[in-house]
Amino acid sequence: MKLRKVQFVILMMLVFVQYISFAQTNKESETIYFQEDFNGWTNIEAEGWYTYSPVGWNYISPQDDAINFFKQDPADYMMLISPEIDFTNINLLEFIYKAGSSVDNKKLEVGVMTDPTDPSTFEIINIITVEGFEWMSDEASTPLDAVTGMKHLVFNISASSPIYTIIDIDSVVLSDEGAASDWPNYISNLEIVPEDLGVNSAMLSWTNPDTEADGDPLTELAL
Repeated sequence: MKLRKVQFVILMMLVFVQYISFAQTNKESETIYFQEDFNGWTNIEAEGWYTYSPVGWNYISPQDDAINFFKQDPADYMMLISPEIDFTNINLLEFIYKAGSSVDNKKLEVGVMTDPTDPSTFEIINIITVEGFEWMSDEASTPLDAVTGMKHLVFNISASSPIYTIIDIDSVVLSDEGAASDWPNYISNLEIVPEDLGVNSAMLSWTNPDTEADGDPLTELAL
């Protein structure tokens, strides 16, 4: 009987270790499908990106470690357009931006388009309001679950932004992280207490997680 009790405890510990291994493996399963760090390009087009602005004195240019939008005229479009990307498995966009002027109510539109030469194909996914603080850096994310197929990622300073809007963009990442970490986090406080000698059983107790692997709240847990 004592041997069976020891075997049972060992079996339960192996199950627990296997659970931890599964959680660790899947927590790190984020796949990066597209990534761009802007590092002072001398020619944006040479890297496969496009730009579009109908007014010559609005421009998009490379900085030391970013792409810089500088808008001096309320034109409808000032677009930075990526190479064509397959969005089939992509559902999250993350990037860093920096506000370079004290002008209020700056708008950065994030979206996709099918033809980089035709602004009418631009579809807005998210509008980010950039507060008017001098050189204030921040991070932004945009869910892309509804975007599928071959498209171009677009950053646009729109007509709703005032003149002398200055915004830098850097560290663009497209991944599947938004859906890749929605399983429960680790359990905690696991305890296995064998019954008295001669009783072929043990008492197990633990605390269920209250977050998902990526830190989001866990709203449902089935046992």
